Amino acid sequence: MSILTSALPSFVCVDGEKFEINTDFKVYLSLESIIFDNSISVYRRTAKILALCYKKLPSSLDGALEALMEFYAGGSDMQKKYDDGRKDNGRVLSFEEDAPYILSSFLTEYGINLLTAHLHWWEFLALLKGLRPSCRLCEVIKYRTVDLSKIKNREQRKFYARQKRLYALKRFEGDDEIAENLLKIF
Repeated sequence: MSILTSALPSFVCVDGEKFEINTDFKVYLSLESIIFDNSISVYRRTAKILALCYKKLPSSLDGALEALMEFYAGGSDMQKKYDDGRKDNGRVLSFEEDAPYILSSFLTEYGINLLTAHLHWWEFLALLKGLRPSCRLCEVIKYRTVDLSKIKNREQRKFYARQKRLYALKRFEGDDEIAENLLKIF
């Protein structure tokens, strides 16, 4: 499915049945704070996520979560297309921590104010993936992902090490399945 030639989905399929979901990008941006909220059990986090995303909940919770994860990833085709082959599954982007960079990058690059915009989640993902490498968000991600062992110049390596520490994301303290699966997406 091409997002340019097909209507963006407003439902997911679970056990062959269509279920309408909330597609607004702000809903999916907010999932991160639920996923990493260790103050509530994994079951309550799961319930909050499902209630936020589904308009009517499927009877198969495993199927509902699986379909939602695929939607969150931008669909199976989109996920395969943009998989960068990272082996460590480490996060390089946090919607919560990087909110100022995301906001300013969308405003600068596209003239879109995300505070007032109404975008489908997949539209948001496509725009996010299309940001120029020179935008602030991409620079921050570059600092997080740079392989210091490949930098021969001592001063440059020192600079990148400092930037890597400065822009490091908070560590996730937990190992539940939902958080791990979502970590694999980004």
